[in-house]
Amino acid sequence: MQMVINVHERDIQSLKNGTVTYALIDAVLNGKTLPKGHGRLIDVDAINIHDVSPAYGMEVYGVTQDDLEYEPTVIEADREVNNESK
Repeated sequence: MQMVINVHERDIQSLKNGTVTYALIDAVLNGKTLPKGHGRLIDVDAINIHDVSPAYGMEVYGVTQDDLEYEPTVIEADREVNNESK
């Protein structure tokens, strides 16, 4: 299972020192579980929206597949499930 959790830096330091805090347990219990087989996750807010059709004399703003492919990955795709299905 993969999860996204929101953890305060002091709780990370406590964990490094061998102490599990209630805040850390709460973060895990309230974390967002990612669906099995999810694709590569990117920061959509970081994408540069631009004119995708300048050659046609129109102003159509958006993103292309190339734009998405070159965005930095925040969380890798869940390849384990994808490989099991082959």
